[in-house]
Amino acid sequence: MRAAPRARAGSPARDRRPKAPEAVPTDRVPYPYHPLPPERRAPLPCDASEILRALAAKAQESRDPETLGRALVTILREQFPQASWAGIYWLKGRELVLGPYAGPPTPHARIAVGQGVCGTAVAEDRDQVVPDVGAAPHYLACSPAVRSEIVVLIRARGRVVGQLDLDSEQPAAFGPDEHCVLKAVADSFGALLAG
Repeated sequence: MRAAPRARAGSPARDRRPKAPEAVPTDRVPYPYHPLPPERRAPLPCDASEILRALAAKAQESRDPETLGRALVTILREQFPQASWAGIYWLKGRELVLGPYAGPPTPHARIAVGQGVCGTAVAEDRDQVVPDVGAAPHYLACSPAVRSEIVVLIRARGRVVGQLDLDSEQPAAFGPDEHCVLKAVADSFGALLAG
């Protein structure tokens, strides 16, 4: 058996045993631990967990796309307070058809692929984040108050079946974090639709 090292003259002896971590009540503090209360804590970038939990709970009740879509757009309006409108467009052939939405009515119930921000997303097969709709040459005005928009494609079995569309009356209301969250939501929603 080895003897413990002696402290040098003039220095206090050190306890070399590892210290136990401070207890954190896991039922009240989400991982990763943050010392601020939830109301003062900034959301984690790309944390879609709350939306995904709510969507999964709704999917336990119904797998109907319209029912799930209505629940999803309501959740999105709650989770993205900067959004003045949230909706789903379903891809039917070469046309986007308005599905469930939360917000004021839109005159764009049908949008051709390639037309507007929504149609461009499908034509280019990529999501669209538009910080200033006034500068987007292909923007279809739903309301003169809308200043920014984000469109995220929904895929089921690798095929585009629709899109999430959020508008805001604030400029640059959607950035990389919002896109990341909406992408995770669209992917999960697509998986539910593929069922």
